[in-house]
Amino acid sequence: MTSQRTYTIGFSNLTEESPFCAIVRESLEFAVKQHPNIRLICRDNALDDEKALANVRHFAEVPVDLGIIFHINERIGPKLAQTLMVKRIPIIAVDVPIPLTTYFGVDNRQAGAMVGHALVDWINKCWDGKVDKVLATSETRVLESVRLRTSSTIDVLASLPSFNAENVLYIDSGHDRELTTEFAMNILQRWSVFHHIAAVGFSETSILGIIEAVRRLGRESDTVIVGQSATEESFVELRRPGTPLIAVTNYRPYDYGPHLIELALKILNGEKPPMHNFIEPHLFTPANVPSS
Repeated sequence: MTSQRTYTIGFSNLTEESPFCAIVRESLEFAVKQHPNIRLICRDNALDDEKALANVRHFAEVPVDLGIIFHINERIGPKLAQTLMVKRIPIIAVDVPIPLTTYFGVDNRQAGAMVGHALVDWINKCWDGKVDKVLATSETRVLESVRLRTSSTIDVLASLPSFNAENVLYIDSGHDRELTTEFAMNILQRWSVFHHIAAVGFSETSILGIIEAVRRLGRESDTVIVGQSATEESFVELRRPGTPLIAVTNYRPYDYGPHLIELALKILNGEKPPMHNFIEPHLFTPANVPSS
C-alpha cells in the first residue's frame, strides 16, 4: 500500500516557450491533483544554465523530497544533480540524461530509427532512391544519447545506395526556430543545383524552422523533412497539402505527468525502479495524422 506521507516535488522545466514542454508541465500538474499528499513546485529553466542552477538551489533550500529536472545542457547535469544529492534528494532526469539519476523520456535511438525508415521508404518511392544532400539539425548542449535522435536517422538513411556521408551537413539549431530558418535558408541557397535534399529535425522547433526556410525559397519539391517531438503545430503541417514534412515522432507529452508521478512515488516509497524508463514514441505521417 502506498504511504500517505506528504511529499514535495520540485520540477524545473526545460522552457515554457516550447509547446511540448508546457504540455509536460501541465500533465504533471494534472497528475499531482490526483494525489492529495503531493505538493508540486514548478520552475522554468528557460534554456538557461544559471536559471537551472538557481532552480535546483531553491529545491534544495525548501527542501523538496524529490527533484524532476528537465534541462537542455547535458554538460551541467552533474552540477545540477550535486546540489540535490548532497541533501540526499533523489532525482528524475527528463529526456536529457543526468549521470547517476533515474531517467524518464524517449528512447532516442528508437525514435531516430523510426523516422529514418519512413524517410528511406519515401525516398525509394518518390525519388527512386536518390538523395543528393542531407541537412541535419542538432544541439551543441546535448551529448551522444540525445543526439541519437538525429544520428540514428542518418544511420538508417545510409542504407540508400546513393547516400554519401560527405554530403551530410549538421547545423546547431540552438532550440531557436528563427535561427534554424536563417541557417537553413543559407544552406538551401548554396545547394540550389540539388533537387533531392533530405532534412532531419532534432525537435519540433527545428522542423518548423526548416519548413519555413523551404517555403520562403520555394523549395518544397526539392526537400523532404522528418523530425522529432511533434505537437499540434506539426500535425497542422502534416495536414497541409503538398507539405515537405513526411514523418514525425510524437512522444505523448500528456502522458509524461502520470508516468513521472508513478515513478516518483516508487522512489519516495523506497523502491528501486529501473535507471532508464522510456515512453513509447508514435510515428505520424500525412496518412495517419490525427484530425483537427
